[in-house]
Amino acid sequence: MKRYKYGDYEFLDSEDQFTPEEVRRQLAAYFPEVAEARIEETVGDDGITQVSFVKRAGRKGYCQSIRPTLCAALIVCLQNIPPLEVPGISLLLELENASAEEIVNRQQEIAEALQHLDLLVINTERLVEKCQQLHPTPTQNAIPGF
Repeated sequence: MKRYKYGDYEFLDSEDQFTPEEVRRQLAAYFPEVAEARIEETVGDDGITQVSFVKRAGRKGYCQSIRPTLCAALIVCLQNIPPLEVPGISLLLELENASAEEIVNRQQEIAEALQHLDLLVINTERLVEKCQQLHPTPTQNAIPGF
């Protein structure tokens, strides 16, 4: 039997079926700092092994919960995402002071831009709907009690 402890949280593994590393991985989904925590094991007078996860001092917000190379790769990936260009917006700005004749002459272009905007709205609504269906915790298959 093992008792896992992190801060004020305690979890009992009565069947001793999980290793400290497995528990660390599960806890790290909720407490990212546990990924780098030191593991201390002691046996109490009651014979129960207590496994404690002790935070290490470090810089806040420095991606310590994941490997630095993964963090760097994520930053590079995010930096390479091109800015969203919405043709309808730029067209709207172009036509802000346009004459009625110019607007009539560009009806086809306006219709295409509106069609693009409609598609963008539909896709955004779908994305929001999918996000709302996501499980509220980082992992759906957490170890019972975590």
